[in-house]
Amino acid sequence: MVIDGLFGTERVLGVLGVLYNIIVASGDVFALIVAISIIVFLTRRIFFHIKRFEGIEMKPSTHTDANVALTMILLLMLSLLGMNMAYYGYSIASGHEIAGTYPVSKFLSVLLSGFSIETLHFLYELFWWMHILLIFIFANMLPYSKHFHVFMSVPNVFLSRLDPLGKLPNMDNITREVKMMLDPALAATAPADAPIERFGVKDIEDVSWKNYFDSLACTQCGRCTSVCPANITGKLLSPRKVIMDVRARMNEKGPE
Repeated sequence: MVIDGLFGTERVLGVLGVLYNIIVASGDVFALIVAISIIVFLTRRIFFHIKRFEGIEMKPSTHTDANVALTMILLLMLSLLGMNMAYYGYSIASGHEIAGTYPVSKFLSVLLSGFSIETLHFLYELFWWMHILLIFIFANMLPYSKHFHVFMSVPNVFLSRLDPLGKLPNMDNITREVKMMLDPALAATAPADAPIERFGVKDIEDVSWKNYFDSLACTQCGRCTSVCPANITGKLLSPRKVIMDVRARMNEKGPE
């Protein structure tokens, strides 16, 4: 689409033949599947009031962010189907050769059977512009949205820790303190001017780059909090809030 838009061509990658047919057909099929899925997801979010979608960290803007992103994905799928339907109908009506295979749009194009060739061509261009503009708008929104996980989740999984789940690394300064308590003679070997060490997270500078990467890959689904033993007993601890706060604080202090 970008190549066609820049150079005024018409489905220029049709020269790829069978490969182009596979790519276009899969996009046509998945557009319908994704559109149906998005409608289900939006219905759950808006009408079913799933408990794990709520929490002190889930502000109104958070819900709006999710709903806007889902709506844009839905419009992307509908505009793609509309573009393919209009293209197929226009090509049939005008006798042009059809580039690609459209198993879903071919079936749905009967909805446009009563339209003139000029109207079909207008609809094709209308849906084309709608789709490409939504792509660019959505791509620019993603870094500021929770849906940035679309880009970040795959590299984050690739960089996952391979140690057994729950394994905690020994902290050298704590290990040394314990040994000194067990053997006071070791205290004499410690340098007198050694700085006082601390552990834990006081502010965003104390987290690792991987902690921040985790926050960018977070989908805010709430499954971590819903199964957290502390949260289940009614305590205020919410693992999701910790992750979301890491991202929010990094966005706040990062420009400094």
